Amino acid sequence: MTRPFPALMDRVRPRDAIDLMAWPCFALGKQRRLAPIAYAQRGRFLRVTPTSTAGLATIWDADILIWAVSQLAEGKDRHLVVSPELSVSGLQLLRFLGRSTGQTQYRALHAALERLRTSEVETNVGIPEGAPVRFRWIERWERQQAALLIVVPDWLFVAIVERRRMVRVDPSYFRLTGGIDRWLWRLLHRHGNRKSTGWSIALSDLHARSGSLARQADFCVLLRRAVRRLAASGVPVAIVRSGSTEHLHHVQSTDRIHSANEVLVHNAGFHPQNVGRGL
Repeated sequence: MTRPFPALMDRVRPRDAIDLMAWPCFALGKQRRLAPIAYAQRGRFLRVTPTSTAGLATIWDADILIWAVSQLAEGKDRHLVVSPELSVSGLQLLRFLGRSTGQTQYRALHAALERLRTSEVETNVGIPEGAPVRFRWIERWERQQAALLIVVPDWLFVAIVERRRMVRVDPSYFRLTGGIDRWLWRLLHRHGNRKSTGWSIALSDLHARSGSLARQADFCVLLRRAVRRLAASGVPVAIVRSGSTEHLHHVQSTDRIHSANEVLVHNAGFHPQNVGRGL
């Protein structure tokens, strides 16, 4: 029987999974969303569907996954035996996320865990064979005396523990209040590292990549406001015009994408048949 991995308390650096930053995985508003998210690109696709009236997991709920990724990555760095089952007190988790620890926040934490559990994902992202897999952002969670048991999906566990596909997250990210601000920060942080000249994308393409239900014109209004806020906070991002098309441009980041030196080609994805072997 797998033993839960107890939460590490000291010097745990926030880190996030690259695929969670690059794909539209979460609702960007706090209002309940019952419509699924679907996006496809270059033969890869991701679809997230709510399976309860609680609605889709939001980008604020995803902070819990950042905590889980950080725990697995730090445990692996320290040569500890890690597991998809994680044990943590609500107090420890809320403090890691920079949130208050009143009863309202505990209730909000449990609601977020439930939305993550009831958001069903189907995707072939990160799978070499291209055969889709199904899972939940959190497969299971429960309260156990003074701790929470949180079980992450094998897809995420392998991405972090085997493939080491993660990037550091500045703790200031948790203080971003806007859903589009958070989504855009993650997308820029993921793509801004890839090219020496930075990264650029048309605003119309950003609308599709966001998974937003807003009309494109309305989304672009909100996006421009988010860009101004991020630029004012020091993020090197701007909207530039090239001919008749507006692009969002982000200059290169100095952060490394992978915490490992290199991702080997023969280990470049999630192999469902290998889950649990040698982990």
